[in-house]
Amino acid sequence: MSKQNWLVIIAGPNGAGKSTFYHQILQSDPLFKNAPFVNLDNYAKEMVAQNGGTTEDYFIQAGRKVRQSIDNYFKKKKSFVYETTSSGLSHLKIMENARNRGYKVATIFIGLSKVELSHLRVQQRVNEGGHNVSPEDIERRFPKVIKNFPNMLARSDIAAVFDNSGRTPYKLIFLMDKYHFRVFYTYPRWVKEATKGRNTSKNFIFVNTNDIKENKKEFFTKIAKQLFLNTK
Repeated sequence: MSKQNWLVIIAGPNGAGKSTFYHQILQSDPLFKNAPFVNLDNYAKEMVAQNGGTTEDYFIQAGRKVRQSIDNYFKKKKSFVYETTSSGLSHLKIMENARNRGYKVATIFIGLSKVELSHLRVQQRVNEGGHNVSPEDIERRFPKVIKNFPNMLARSDIAAVFDNSGRTPYKLIFLMDKYHFRVFYTYPRWVKEATKGRNTSKNFIFVNTNDIKENKKEFFTKIAKQLFLNTK
C-alpha cells in the first residue's frame, strides 16, 4: 500500500498566530514533525541573515522560493506544511493541485474577530523583533481572508477552525472530516457571516467542551490522529 501524502495548510489573517500554532503544536507532533514547513516569512528571514536588510526587502524573492519549494515537494511526492494569509486565490490553486496529485488536504484556519486585532497583534510582533506588515495590507487582506475561508473547506479532506481573538488561545470552533462537522463552541460572528448561505451535506455533531482537557496540545494530537486515520 502506497504512503498517503498530505498538504497541511495553515491559514488566517495577519497576526492570527499561524506560525506560533505551527511551532507549539505541529512541529513536535509525530504526524508533522518530519514535514517541511513552507513559510514566506521564514524564507525572508533567512535572506536577511545572509545578506542584511529587512524582511520586507526580500518578500518578492521569498515568494518565488515558496512557489519553487511547493513545486519541488509535489514533484518529489512529499508531504509538507504551508502557511498563508489566504487573501488571494493562489492557495486555492495549490490545494486543487495537491488533490489532483493524489494528496489529502488538511486545513487549519485561525481567525480573528476584527481587523483591529490583526493590527494589534502585528504591532506586538514588531515590538518583539518580528516582521512588520503595512496597515494598508492588513486592511486590504482581512475581509477577503475571513469571507473566503469556506472556499478552503470545500477543497479540504479535513479541517480545524479556531478563533484566536479572546483570552482562550486557539479556541477550537469546529472540526470537519469527510462526513461530519464536530462543533465545540457557538460560532463567533466572523464564522457565522462567512458561512451564511453556504450549505453542506455533512452531519453536525455538537461536542461537550468539557471534553477538551487542560493539556490542549495532547487533545489536538488525539483529534489529529483520529481525523487522519479516518481519512486514509
